[in-house]
Amino acid sequence: MIFKMVYFLLYIVLIFTPIGFLWTSLPESFGISSNMIPLLNYILLAIIGVVVFRKEYKDSFLESFKNKGKFFVRQAAVYIGTIVVGAVLVNIFKIQSAQNQDLVTTAFKKVPNLLFILSVGIAGPITEECIYREILIGKVGRKINKTVMSIISILLFAWVHVMFANLKEIVVYLPMAAGFVYLYLKDNGGLFSSTAGHIFRNSLSAILMMFII
Repeated sequence: MIFKMVYFLLYIVLIFTPIGFLWTSLPESFGISSNMIPLLNYILLAIIGVVVFRKEYKDSFLESFKNKGKFFVRQAAVYIGTIVVGAVLVNIFKIQSAQNQDLVTTAFKKVPNLLFILSVGIAGPITEECIYREILIGKVGRKINKTVMSIISILLFAWVHVMFANLKEIVVYLPMAAGFVYLYLKDNGGLFSSTAGHIFRNSLSAILMMFII
């Protein structure tokens, strides 16, 4: 448990404080730009996360594939369902463009495509599922209450993607967060299941950006 808490603190430090920019403070001549730093941080966190939560990933992988049909149907249903609900909410609240999405688009234009896909499509989801699902629901939820921590997980996940921008933009991320929590809980602590759904969603978006932008 102590390694998981250290991982949580490392996530806070690297993503939300200026310290996260120090380890990659290399000269521009090395090809490290400020736009690449958050992406590299996520890749580092993902590598550490897979190591720290290797047992949870292994167990949930085996659990998820006890019934492959249900696993893939559930993944597809959650993806389509959250897309539809999200689109309805965006229309209701008349949200033109979420600030986080604008930042992602800007980063895409300024970093190598492979780094962008590895970070946003794979590393980001792994890191966030370890934090918001496995630690908050799987670990803290055992001590408090899984239902309460599931709600907190959804709200925190949505909030960190909005931060102090227009708070109504949070509705863009609430259905997505709820979908990942559903996948996690439905597969009995399915870290692999929620991560798979998250990776598919982000990777598909990242790849589509390559053809659209």
